[in-house]
Amino acid sequence: MERKKHILVADDERLLRKLTANMLSSAGFEVTTCASGAEALKFYAKNHVDLVILDMIMPGLNGAETFRSLISADPKAKVIILSGFTRERVTKELYELGLAGFLDKPVSRVKLLRTVQEVLSS
Repeated sequence: MERKKHILVADDERLLRKLTANMLSSAGFEVTTCASGAEALKFYAKNHVDLVILDMIMPGLNGAETFRSLISADPKAKVIILSGFTRERVTKELYELGLAGFLDKPVSRVKLLRTVQEVLSS
């Protein structure tokens, strides 16, 4: 049997973190959640993760800073940023560093799962 894909979701908003995790786990993914960028980096360093979904605006390390740290530690890391801000706010630099995708909040289940599948199969 194929191993479930493991997705790490980092969002400081508990309700959104839970909602995103529920959408992913109901689609058959193994999901771990973190409330901060620092927590996500610690978890990623010690565990196998297929994909990381980061909220852009978090206290402490924001999504962009967390992404840069993940990519410098693991250049093959697959990361999607989730944000209430427009795509233009996600600089070209993040895409050049290897950002796999961007989703606007609130995200529909269909769009979330479609983007996750595209990134995991790339």
